[in-house]
Amino acid sequence: MGRPLFVQQLPPGRPPFQHEEAMIPLTIPRQTDMSMPMLGEEDALFTALFILDPHMIGEYLDKVIKHSNVYNLWVAGTSQEGLTDEDEDATIPPMHPTWKSTFVGKPVEDAFAHLATLPLDLSVNRVYLVVLDDILYREKGWIIIYNIDEKGVITCVPCTAHMTLTYINSYMWHNWHRYLEEWRKQGRPVF
Repeated sequence: MGRPLFVQQLPPGRPPFQHEEAMIPLTIPRQTDMSMPMLGEEDALFTALFILDPHMIGEYLDKVIKHSNVYNLWVAGTSQEGLTDEDEDATIPPMHPTWKSTFVGKPVEDAFAHLATLPLDLSVNRVYLVVLDDILYREKGWIIIYNIDEKGVITCVPCTAHMTLTYINSYMWHNWHRYLEEWRKQGRPVF
């Protein structure tokens, strides 16, 4: 009598990844008719931060600055002074307790439209912007980085909140499409 034959069975395959229902809108590109000035000049010193919930701005800025030690986020709707190439800092916390974002409740298209109206001598990135959303920040510790391309298509990828400036300052914009695919197919945020 010989040895019994063992047949190795492979475990069942994983089901394909599916986004939570609340995340699905973040995977769908939005077509606009916008044309951004200075498209292709993603090396601007400062990146605009649009606030959808003013109560968490201080906590978020403190977290980002503690991790990166730089103040390269400009809170949109605040003074535009100090946003040239000669300046070193954008918005430095704490925010005034009565400050309120004019972008609460508005779509990201309004944020890009606002960036398009800024004077060209300001060193503000007009291709990428950061949105601080209460639900994503509180539940997952994420912010959203949005991009607008030369055809006016807006796409976005979540990023872990404390790594915002690490990603932005790394000038890894050439990896945007890879990050976008990883987000869409695997649900992975940047960093």
